[in-house]
Amino acid sequence: MFNKLDGVRDALSFLTSLSGEDRERLMKAGAAGAGAIPIAHRIATTFPTVLPDTFDKATMDKEVLLITPLQALREELASVLSGVDDTLLKLRSECMKHATEVYRHARDAEGSVPEVKPLVDELASHLQRTPGL
Repeated sequence: MFNKLDGVRDALSFLTSLSGEDRERLMKAGAAGAGAIPIAHRIATTFPTVLPDTFDKATMDKEVLLITPLQALREELASVLSGVDDTLLKLRSECMKHATEVYRHARDAEGSVPEVKPLVDELASHLQRTPGL
């Protein structure tokens, strides 16, 4: 099931990874600024003579056209990631319930099963902040 992500990674091999410093240096296109992009692209397409010969219109075309599908993909992935996060939260919560129950029973059994004490102590160190113990 999870190896399907390899296909997604392969299809999106052009994705970029930026350092924090790289992110800081980039010109930002926030909600207000992003509106400039389609207008500038329309000008470049409709009035190419206003641009110098060195302007790379083909690259602008590719980049502008990639924004919409990438934004849609991001929204879909965000929804999936939210589901993964919620599922992990619930799973960890359920497993913590199991761990606290195991702890209580193992702690009660320390007298009859002394070998369990080191593990009970180790488990206790992880459960110190768990309410109700």
